Amino acid sequence: MLTGNVSGSRSSSRVSQISVSPLSIAFGRVKAGTASAKTITLNNSGAADVTVSSAGVTGKGFSVQGLAMPLTLAAGQSASLTVTFAPEAAGDVAGSVSVASTAANSPAAVAVSGTGEVESLSANPSGLSFGSVGLGGNSALPVVLSNTGNTSITISQVAATGAGFSVSGPALPLTLAAGQNTSFSVTFAPTSTGSSTGNLSVVSDASNSPAAVSLSATGAGRHSVTLSWAPSASSGIKGYNIYRGIISGGPYSRLDSSPVTVTNYTDSTVEAGETYYYVMTALDADGDESAHSNQASAVVPLP
Repeated sequence: MLTGNVSGSRSSSRVSQISVSPLSIAFGRVKAGTASAKTITLNNSGAADVTVSSAGVTGKGFSVQGLAMPLTLAAGQSASLTVTFAPEAAGDVAGSVSVASTAANSPAAVAVSGTGEVESLSANPSGLSFGSVGLGGNSALPVVLSNTGNTSITISQVAATGAGFSVSGPALPLTLAAGQNTSFSVTFAPTSTGSSTGNLSVVSDASNSPAAVSLSATGAGRHSVTLSWAPSASSGIKGYNIYRGIISGGPYSRLDSSPVTVTNYTDSTVEAGETYYYVMTALDADGDESAHSNQASAVVPLP
């Protein structure tokens, strides 16, 4: 009979394993200057204790917090940490959260991604100077609004402050897609002489609302020509007619609607930069006119 002893040993091992959930996080579009937070769950899915020593992250704008390290998880125990995406600029960002531990499968990783969303509206130019504008006149200058962000912007209000300033367009509300622009006019029509300042305010849902444009202008006095003469030496004069031409020697056009009974007259219908020629006649009681007087001329300055 063959006899013998068969001996052997069976060793039992306690495997350490850590799992993360979810395996990837997509934050989507997040406005620059704000933050979005999501949770990652760490689970000790093995049979032995696991000590988590660190949790790091790559990718601009991502951060992790919520766990005091080192942290020991018993078998079956779980813990959570928070991943935050706080973009500072526009564009797509990708990164990874890496959890280092004593587990056999260390480091455990979670892919993270997001898009920084910037709502920005710019006005060009940032200031409008209308210079000198005469009373009764007006001057219009353009303003261009551009969506310089990467998401659509809705403009709800465009208003001008300051004496004499007004806005022509655009039709509101107006939505501009990323990269799109629109233009409209600001008008200065002075109601008095002297300097005038104001502001153009553009209200939108952009993060930098309201966009502003400074306004400045000067109201210039309306030009006029004042004529005066010695009274006629003839008797029975009931008034005078005033005539004006733009060529020396005529022809002339009558300015007054009824005879002028004094010996002066102000012509307020002149234009800057023009030269005018004036003559007058005297009228007797029967309405008969004398011959033209000597011609007088006046040069209206600019502006």
